[in-house]
Formats: sequence, structure tokens, C-alpha cells
Amino acid sequence: MYFYMNFENGSTIGHIAERTLPTSVGFGGKDFERSFGRAYFNVEERMSDPVVFEQEYNAFAEESLEHGRRRHVFRARVSEEVGAFVEQSTYPLEVALPLHAIDETTSDHIIVVADDIEQISVPEWNAVYQYWRSPFTHDMSLDRMTRAVDHGGTQFHLTNQPNEQDIESLTKLWFAFGWTRPQISEYIQNRVFDANTAWFSGVRDKTTNQLVAASCGEQLNLSGVSIVESTEWATAAGYEGHGLCQASVTGLIAQILHDTEYRGRGTPLIMGEFNMASRADMVARSVGMTVPYVEGVRGLETTPRQVMRHNVSVFDRHQRNNRSYSSLPASAQVWFRDAYRGVPYTYLRNFIVGMLPKSRIDTLYTKKAVENILSLYQ
Repeated sequence: MYFYMNFENGSTIGHIAERTLPTSVGFGGKDFERSFGRAYFNVEERMSDPVVFEQEYNAFAEESLEHGRRRHVFRARVSEEVGAFVEQSTYPLEVALPLHAIDETTSDHIIVVADDIEQISVPEWNAVYQYWRSPFTHDMSLDRMTRAVDHGGTQFHLTNQPNEQDIESLTKLWFAFGWTRPQISEYIQNRVFDANTAWFSGVRDKTTNQLVAASCGEQLNLSGVSIVESTEWATAAGYEGHGLCQASVTGLIAQILHDTEYRGRGTPLIMGEFNMASRADMVARSVGMTVPYVEGVRGLETTPRQVMRHNVSVFDRHQRNNRSYSSLPASAQVWFRDAYRGVPYTYLRNFIVGMLPKSRIDTLYTKKAVENILSLYQ
């Protein structure tokens, strides 16, 4: 926790306008206008010197406080030396994704070092960890994956091109993640998904022609790594438990790999931040993702790893957290007022972070498998 500044004489920070459309993966460089009162720094240069890491991170953390942000997130590609230094230090390392999982020639990691003005617990850890502590043993054959996408036979079909008639249904699906109707309309009308930086995958109920599940992907180049975040996983009320979210995400991954891996653009780092309250990590595992340094690892009962704490809010119909703005000291309430303004902070969630390793791409998402999955889109 980095809440150590004397705020008594601090001036208030003006309201920070949010961008028109929400973003998950973000942009290169520093951003003090991210949603939910956050500051973000996607470092564009590979970091190989621990001293440079210390200088850059400490300066950013200080700037974040000066801007009145409640949480800062520092993401960078780092060498093995820097990664070891951060892990052995007192810096608040939240996530470390090994790049050798997609490229055996490197020992670099993508790390996330982040902190909040409040101390954040992870009450969901025990249940989530017990699920991941054993190696995955389910059959993940091509046939099983194809059946997941084709679930429902004549009742459902996949789509990667939402239209204006989908505005209402997609708004209902993504309202949980903070999307508004005008934002959904802009998203659809401007076709902000393409074969290079963004993708969409939805499941449509043929009987109503409504979208009943959806997901999307956003791409960010970070020091030679193509990071694609799979996000906004949602299923309509009444349609849960039928594998439709799994179908949507499987199809999304197939689209991403078709446009990257199988077009000679290299293996992307397909990753996701999975809401621990709603157990989105179970869907992630069903489509082949792993949580590095957690899956199959024993002895982490009291040591949450790969968890981004209170990163964003999700209206997921699960129990609220116990966060309270009124519990902050009066001076802090003044300083961080704008970071909390409009933020449903009692719905801020913890997210466990995972990725799709090359080994599972090679077994589950072969070129033939991807072609078969994409043939199911209409």
C-alpha cells in the first residue's frame, strides 16, 4: 500500500474525463486518466537494469499520487535479472507472465507491479487456488473444443460482426463492465474491431436473434510482444450453464490466432484478467488457458499470486466488497475524491491473471482446428 503522503494541504484534483470507449489493455506510455480512478504505465522499452526499473517505477508511483489516483499499475517487459530483483524485493509485484511460454528463446517476463491506497485482501483465494493447485487433466481434444463452440446445434450460432440491432442486447451484456448504450453504439457503428488490433466474438440465439454471450480482444505491442487481452466475457441472464461463454471465448481465440499465428505475425501473448468473484477463471481453464506459477503448484494456501487487486468494478450480482470511502482519513478523502467519484468501489473486484501457452496452441488451436472453429461463424 502506498498511502503515506501528507494530504492536509493538498489541493483538490479536477475531474478527469474518461475516454469515449472503455479499454482494457490500454495504450503505450503513461495514462493518468484510466477508468476506476487508476493510473497506468505500459512501459514501451524492455527493462534490463534493476536500477532503471527502480527509478521508473518510483517516479510513476509518485506521479500517480500527485494526480490523486487511488491505484497505479506499472506493466513492462523485463529481463530475467529485473524479474528476479522485483520478486525478491518489497515492490508490490502482482503478476508475472513468462514469455518462454510463447517463445522458448527468451527468459523475459511481462510483469505488473501495482498498488492501491487501501490494503486489499483476497477472500476468494482459497476457492480459486484449490481449483488450480492440481494440473489440468480434462480431455481437451479438437473434437471437444469444436463441440463447445457448436453447443446448442440449431438454437445458437457464432457471430463476429455485431450490428445496430445488437445495441440493446450488447449493452445489457456489457453493462456489468461499465459500458453505456452510447459507447456500445459507437463500438458497433465504427467497427473498432479488425484483424490487426481488436476482435469480437458473440453467440446469437436464433429464436430471438439476440446476442446472449459475448467477448472481445484488444491488442497492444509492448517492447516486441504482441499482448492481446481477452476480455468482457459475459452471458445473458437465463443462459448461464450452457457453455455459451466458453463458445464465445474459444471462437475469439481462434480469430486472434488466425490473424496472428497463422498469418506469420508471430505468437501473441493471449491473456486475461479473470474475475475471482464470478469464477471466470473456470471458463479460462476450459478454453486452454493457464495461470503460470499457480496451476499445479503446491504450498500457496496463504500466498495469493497472479492477482490484480481491486482493479476494476464489475456488476456481477455477487457479494459486494467491504471497501468504504468514508473509512479514509479526511485529508485523503479530499485528495482522492475524484478517483472515487462515479466509481462503484464496493464492486471493485480481484482478478487472477492467466495466459494461453504455445503448448496448448499447438495441441488445441492448430491451423486446422482454427479453420473448423471459424467455419461455425455466420
